[in-house]
Amino acid sequence: MNVSKFCLKIIVLLFGFCSLFAGIVHAKTTLSFEQWKARQERIDQRLMDQRLMEQHAQSTIIQSAPQTLLTTPQHTTTPQVADSTITQIQPQRLGEAVSININQATAQEITAKLDGIGRKKAQAIVQYRKQHGDFKKEDELIQVKGIGEKTLAKNRSRIRLKH
Repeated sequence: MNVSKFCLKIIVLLFGFCSLFAGIVHAKTTLSFEQWKARQERIDQRLMDQRLMEQHAQSTIIQSAPQTLLTTPQHTTTPQVADSTITQIQPQRLGEAVSININQATAQEITAKLDGIGRKKAQAIVQYRKQHGDFKKEDELIQVKGIGEKTLAKNRSRIRLKH
């Protein structure tokens, strides 16, 4: 009888130890899953933003006319974003530098045609223009939050102030 009581105590101790160990492993697994989930949500958001940019880029079509790049709005259902007004873009000859009238462009046009300018910076440019009036010099863009000397230097040849 003493041996069976001893064995029973050992079994109970082993069961308790295993339960404790399983709880610790579960807590660590749950924590790493939450970290994974947060990371996955950030990746999903980045992919959604990229998909919106690609859909905007698909509205640009290269026509078969010799050396002419035509941009036309397409009538498809796309997710709506702020300042979603579509404007007519003038035809542009291939080989010419891409340029944009910064005083008339929408946020989407600015994002599509300027290097290093994302959706938020483009919206900041449009907002600054609404509050302070048209830009008179390219250098005034530095006054917009998020636009620095390097970004301006990359895009100086693309920026127009008049038609």
